Amino acid sequence: MSINRNSACPCGSGKKYKKCCLNKTEVIELNERKEQRFFERKGELRHRLVDFIDKQLTLEQDKELFRYFSDKMSGLINQDIMEPYFRFWATIIHRFENGLRAVEWMWRDAKGKLDSLEREMLESWVKMVPRIIQYIDKNDNGIVVEDIMTKEQFYLPYCESIHRNHVPPWSIALSFLEPYKEGHCLHGVTLWTSPDRIQPLVNEVNRLRKDNGEDRTVITENYLELLTLLLQKEDTENKNKVVDINLTYTINNSEHVFQFFTKRRDDVLVNDLNNSTKTGLFAWIGDMYSYEDTEIDGAMYLAEIYGLVKLTKRKLSFETLNKDKAQQFSMWLEEISDYLKFEKWDEKYVKTKVASKTEVQHYCVAYEKGNINKDYGRLAQSMVQMDKMFTKKTETDEHLLADIEQWFKEKEFESCKPETSLSENFNYLRKKLGLPLSPFITGGESRETIIRRCENMISMFTFQGYSNDDISLLEMLQFTPETARAFYTTDVLSFFKEKTTGKSKATENKYASALPMFVRFCDEELIDGRATWQTFGNDLWDKLINHRPELYKDMTKTQLTAFDATLKTFTRWIDEKYETGHHQVVKEMIDENGERLKELVGIR
Repeated sequence: MSINRNSACPCGSGKKYKKCCLNKTEVIELNERKEQRFFERKGELRHRLVDFIDKQLTLEQDKELFRYFSDKMSGLINQDIMEPYFRFWATIIHRFENGLRAVEWMWRDAKGKLDSLEREMLESWVKMVPRIIQYIDKNDNGIVVEDIMTKEQFYLPYCESIHRNHVPPWSIALSFLEPYKEGHCLHGVTLWTSPDRIQPLVNEVNRLRKDNGEDRTVITENYLELLTLLLQKEDTENKNKVVDINLTYTINNSEHVFQFFTKRRDDVLVNDLNNSTKTGLFAWIGDMYSYEDTEIDGAMYLAEIYGLVKLTKRKLSFETLNKDKAQQFSMWLEEISDYLKFEKWDEKYVKTKVASKTEVQHYCVAYEKGNINKDYGRLAQSMVQMDKMFTKKTETDEHLLADIEQWFKEKEFESCKPETSLSENFNYLRKKLGLPLSPFITGGESRETIIRRCENMISMFTFQGYSNDDISLLEMLQFTPETARAFYTTDVLSFFKEKTTGKSKATENKYASALPMFVRFCDEELIDGRATWQTFGNDLWDKLINHRPELYKDMTKTQLTAFDATLKTFTRWIDEKYETGHHQVVKEMIDENGERLKELVGIR
């Protein structure tokens, strides 16, 4: 849209457009036009260079050259870029029988046919040298790369050849740098890869240099060999494998085995439970940690998972990645050896997706704000695991610190995922070890992370998905690990909060004394894990109201009256939410039998 020179500036300054942003806009548009024209000229000259060399070669020579290149690169680069990468290699790098590269050949024979700008650009191409570069820094307008061999640094403004957030942290490439604006741009096809390829490349260049002289000559003359070394995938067939151990037992008394696990509250988490069939899934947990991060609202809590226990009617299985824990578990079960019989111990190698050189450890994660973002959980697990690796400041051994810094760079590269905007805070670990900070961490230097060992935090995992405040209420209402996932849990909690928030202490006490009785009743009577409010039958209400006097034996008349009122209010609330018919049934039972029950209990 065109803006009149005398109109108010759209930036909101109150000035006229001609006195404010007109010149700025013109400068921006001019720079954009210059950039566009630079890359247009570059593309046009590249086409002329390809046409020039095509005319020097027969069709068979061109095919033979492509076969040579594609054989070398087979399995290393995708087929969709094989042709453009070949053209780049054939015009800029490959030396023909006359001893010239295509770009040098065209400069010698055809530069007179070019205009001054084209000659200037072609001459810069002739002078370009291949470099092994690493991405080491960035700002709002571009990135900084360093030549691995010479330690020279180059600024690459964001442009057509280098896009914002396109290059992973610390990645390396074998590339040509072309003068552009106040810095350089990438020339030709550039493939970025892991920084773990630095040492193999440096070693190979140093080996070749002994026989062939300068780095530039060595890299140019051995370009394809070095590119192969750069793009080779490290043999990870056995590198990222761990031993998965599975212990199997035959159960002859499921009741005793089931009780053994459900009564352990300090080191066993209930994941899934069925009281009627005495089956379930349990996690054996160890050390617990809290994780706080200035980039995340709220703390996370993590517990090491030593292994998973699965109970069926006749079988018990235990799966772990830790041989010591498997042996400890087998000794642990000696307490109930009369009720089960050991069958077998299986071991097999399984692949993992953990970063290189990282110990495999699974965690259970809970978030104090409720449901957890899976990216936050992954981040917290990674940070806690790395913090355990560097629990104290490493001795000031320069070689060791250099190895650790290189490992951090590789880990930062490996953990970079385009779908998430939050990175692990490697600077937390760098500060701990006195290493230079990374410029690629979300939140920058001001980001803070706190990791602490915790005690008695099992409730955070028992009631996973609930906030700290809700957990306190659930415990007050006498929910247990077994009832934390019951169908009625969320409704009882929501009802209590709705009826007591902003109300008097007396009102809160009324509901806080009445609802736990209902929770205890449901815990004992609802053994079917598939129950719902639609299947909660009249027989259950009758049992609760008329046939369970032991529930009321310690109550006063006032307390029993409050319980009756609460039950009526709660069932009306349930009916409105689920369109059920519980309220009328409950009201009639209480009205008919309430006085008789009060006499049975006694008035104090």
